[in-house]
Amino acid sequence: MFTVLTIVSGAVILTLNSVMCLDNGLARTPPMGWNTWQVFGCQLNCQRYPNNCLNEDAIKRTADKLVSDGWRDLGYKYVILDDCWLATQRDPITNRIMADPSRFPSGMKGLGQYLHSKNLLFGVTIGYGTLTCSGYPGSMNFLELDAKTMADWEVDYVKMNACNSPDQMMPDGFEKFSRLLNGTGRPMAFLCTYPLYNSWYANPQSVDWKRLQNNCNLVRALPNSHSSWGSVFNIIDGYKLRNDILPKVAGPGHYNDPDMLVLGNNGLSNDQKRAHMGMWCMFAAPLLISADMDKVDEFSASLIRNKHLLAIDQDKGGHQAEFVKSRNDVQTINSYLNM
Repeated sequence: MFTVLTIVSGAVILTLNSVMCLDNGLARTPPMGWNTWQVFGCQLNCQRYPNNCLNEDAIKRTADKLVSDGWRDLGYKYVILDDCWLATQRDPITNRIMADPSRFPSGMKGLGQYLHSKNLLFGVTIGYGTLTCSGYPGSMNFLELDAKTMADWEVDYVKMNACNSPDQMMPDGFEKFSRLLNGTGRPMAFLCTYPLYNSWYANPQSVDWKRLQNNCNLVRALPNSHSSWGSVFNIIDGYKLRNDILPKVAGPGHYNDPDMLVLGNNGLSNDQKRAHMGMWCMFAAPLLISADMDKVDEFSASLIRNKHLLAIDQDKGGHQAEFVKSRNDVQTINSYLNM
């Protein structure tokens, strides 16, 4: 039986009433976890900022918190390193990418083993271009080697950005890397971001959405989220303006990613936090917290932990909500639930 979930001006009403995707068996429901970006960004000065820099201790500390405070048991299992974990050069002998040895002395494989020992999942961010968005070694000329490296490190989730690469090369390059990841034999969820880097928003036909479905578990197509209502609202509005496309290409194994949750940081009122979490769940979005888990405020935590919201987001039908009508500044949004 399907259930239609309708939100009308903030009220939730339940009334009774497939998508082809990357065939790696992953992301049957939207991934949940934590991402480094809003917390540590590219803060590399660990001597001056020992508690606020991107390093191994910070990742392990967060992992421990996800376990001890019950976040993992709610489903927040992925621990994802965004940009800036890399060393500035590839290994001069093997050409492999590697972690900055001063900040990650155990290396990526060692860090992954620590996360797996906690029954957590390990994610990293790399770049398709010649350089990552923050100027670290990119994968353009090393796709096969980097896919093998991800498997050797026992990575569970790969986010690939597309800075510093020609637009026309992105679709073929991302498809090739997707196939290379699958060819390693290790299941790795794959987040593609290249629609962010072309003009699809003005010209939706410039993106082959079917191809994205076939090669990516997750797709970023709208701007980055930041800790401000303007940022969150712009993403919601972007989903509304492209309501003709985005819901149709979402489903189990392939979800649109509106970017990370910014709850737990400064910048949103309580009402705005409600809207942020509620809409991400209606969108069947990945729920990736990006906040200092030692400092998440009680109200934000109550939303991120809300089992009713999580049940909507994690519904096995994987239906992304659709904007169905607007009248007198009241917007109606429907989503189908497999209840």
